[in-house]
Amino acid sequence: MKPALLLLNYHNPEQSGGFTNFPQVSDTIEGLILSFKEDKLPILSVHDSFSNGYDIPPAELNTDKLLENEPQFWKNGLNCFSEKSITTYIRENKIDELLVCGFSTEKSMAATIHGGLMKMPELSITIPEDGHSTRHNKTMTASRMIERYNLWWKLASDSYENLSVSSGEYLMERF
Repeated sequence: MKPALLLLNYHNPEQSGGFTNFPQVSDTIEGLILSFKEDKLPILSVHDSFSNGYDIPPAELNTDKLLENEPQFWKNGLNCFSEKSITTYIRENKIDELLVCGFSTEKSMAATIHGGLMKMPELSITIPEDGHSTRHNKTMTASRMIERYNLWWKLASDSYENLSVSSGEYLMERF
């Protein structure tokens, strides 16, 4: 298998952008980036090209030296797989496994995972349960949403044989 790391809205680790559990998620993502770089595996950064009031200004995105020279993609909606450029890149580079993580809302994360499963059913998608974050909303805290989504993805993996949820620590050892 040829894996790639898909980072949703990853940005300078010093800017939380209002996300909760930021230090732990940042540590997990940085560990995965280092593992993928060491093994010379692709790292795909996806950014929102629209403004929802929470976005980090484009001039401040990916100021992290770890991601220099890595491919950058922009999405116009929640699901990055609706953009032809990323699906073309994945197919041309024969990537068949994606680890999806980042500082994205739970809706964007869910839409991307679902979009990947539907548009590219040949992909295996793994979600680091400690590698994504979100913000509080009016009805639920961010940590509760993350807990619910991790549970939902674990349950959904019974229906989608190419979907799995693992700890970031396990994935860093694996790659």
